[in-house]
Amino acid sequence: QKKKKKNSQDPKTKCRLKDKTSLPVILMSLGRSGTASTWQIITELAGRKTLAPEYTGSSTSQSQKFFSRIPPNNNGTWLIDIFCHEQSLHPAAPIVGFRWKPLTIPSAPAAVQGLRVAAAENIRVVRSRRNLLDVLISRQKHKERDGRKGKVKSHCVAGDKKCLAQHIKSVGKIHLDTKKMLNKLRGLERKETEVDDVLERLGVLHVSVTYEKLYLTDVADEWIRIFEFLGVKRLPGLSDGGGGGGKKAGRLTMEDVRDVMEFAATSVRHHNESLGNYEEVKKVLFGSKFEGLLH
Repeated sequence: QKKKKKNSQDPKTKCRLKDKTSLPVILMSLGRSGTASTWQIITELAGRKTLAPEYTGSSTSQSQKFFSRIPPNNNGTWLIDIFCHEQSLHPAAPIVGFRWKPLTIPSAPAAVQGLRVAAAENIRVVRSRRNLLDVLISRQKHKERDGRKGKVKSHCVAGDKKCLAQHIKSVGKIHLDTKKMLNKLRGLERKETEVDDVLERLGVLHVSVTYEKLYLTDVADEWIRIFEFLGVKRLPGLSDGGGGGGKKAGRLTMEDVRDVMEFAATSVRHHNESLGNYEEVKKVLFGSKFEGLLH
């Protein structure tokens, strides 16, 4: 007689997140907001660095493909399966999880079901956003090619001079299509709002942070907010000077953050430096609701 195949939804065989010591976390962003670096810093400071794969896809087409494969009766258990897999890979890590680009929320039922499970299981979501104009600029930069060297890499490890040189070459050469720019900004804004609304409506535990307050500042308040939200009171990744299990999260500084940061900064703060058609972009944005995005 054949053995009955175990069902992942069978309560006798299903992984129970509450039985695990690792905290399940989702880092959610629509993209181009430094999530690879953010995850590395969070887990490094929390005591053990883990990777955060983009299981649900890094593009709209990949996301659609991922969720189309999930059967209607799955009831969001795909999310539990991911966390159980991550916890089995990193059993001693304080934090495990993945990066989720919510490109098919709320259109994909399986994605929404996953969020319902996240709410029921008290899975925490760190929701990251970035200046929408900078998102467009970053997308354009990574579309453009640098001669024979190919596409500009999304991230540069600190000290990788070749990678950083590619980014430096792009300074002042990025051109946005100003005929489509306002519509693209409206689309991005609408999508960001849709995602935030779904998180609120479903009661998903989340904290909202911004790229600007995480990286373009000299105070670590936004990082402290993340650790307070995650319930992390001490950071084993930092010495407290007395062997007391790590520095108190509330005393975190940007110097601490930069000390553990593996990726180098590759963006330029001022648009008149990064954009090759800055004056044209400025003219189109003037008087619109997006005028304040220019800096």
